[in-house]
Amino acid sequence: MGDISSIIVDGYNVIGTSHNNREKAREELVDLMIRYKKIKKEHDITVVFDGHKGGRGGESSAVTGSVTVIYSGLGERADEVIKRIISKQRKE
Repeated sequence: MGDISSIIVDGYNVIGTSHNNREKAREELVDLMIRYKKIKKEHDITVVFDGHKGGRGGESSAVTGSVTVIYSGLGERADEVIKRIISKQRKE
């Protein structure tokens, strides 16, 4: 079996930010990634959303249907979280 590759998605870069129901748009993207994961089992998938304006405080993450969903912490953008993930993976 080959190496597992990672797919990291900046959620709002994919779905945009202008939605009547932003939560539904996020859920639809995550559902799409879950369906993709079922087909391409060799990929680890992480979706990162900006949480810096949402008042969530610290960074939060959860695994939904084998897809990791991360909301950046207050004052941090999804781009920064993605850079940190990639930097950590390179070191490993």
